[in-house]
Amino acid sequence: TWYDCERINEIRSQFYDLEQLDKLRTSCINQLRQRLAIEFPEAQKRFLQQSKKLGFTPFVGWLAEIYSYTRVENNYRRSIAHSLGITISSYTRSHANAIVSLELRASSIEDWLDKAIAMPNFSPYLKVFESFGFGSRLSVLLLIQIYPFDKFLVGGQPWVEEEIGHNDKLQLRYRSLRSFQLYLGIGYKWVQSGDKIVRTIGGSTVCRSHLYMWCFDRIAPEGNRRLQTYIGQNL
Repeated sequence: TWYDCERINEIRSQFYDLEQLDKLRTSCINQLRQRLAIEFPEAQKRFLQQSKKLGFTPFVGWLAEIYSYTRVENNYRRSIAHSLGITISSYTRSHANAIVSLELRASSIEDWLDKAIAMPNFSPYLKVFESFGFGSRLSVLLLIQIYPFDKFLVGGQPWVEEEIGHNDKLQLRYRSLRSFQLYLGIGYKWVQSGDKIVRTIGGSTVCRSHLYMWCFDRIAPEGNRRLQTYIGQNL
């Protein structure tokens, strides 16, 4: 079987670049909100979401003076900040410009990733991901973690081993399953502390956090907000 491992390595590199940009954006957004608390308090807690069409957040684009946003402009004219003689500073506008730059870079990578995973050898994986309602970002992360799936198998079969356990009885050890779980961040490992051996969560922290957010967003909500596929309903 032929595996496009070189492509996966490139996808992995781009994905972690995107993660880094997200962290930088979050930090910059938090600093921006601190400035807005004084300069435009009505907008401090505004929900800031990137526009797929524009590639950046419209409100931040307005702050950076590169995007016309009539409704926000009207709200700003009525802001209480004017009665205190406070206006939006050049520092804040420059900071908004930096955020727009980060968002455009992130949008460019997201577009590249969408095209990169749309290949025939990845389609069986994406079909499974779709049934779980995984978004594009999580699908990319899972793909770079588990592709090719055969790496978890021995001779095309799961690796199951017999071993004498703590109770001196023969037990089955599901090596393939445990390895798969660790790659997804939902495995466990044994850690010794003094004379105690404790079982702790192990594996990819990034993957575990993204899967947690998927559970929180797609499985936990009730009603129509919950994932409507067969798998979603059963979970």
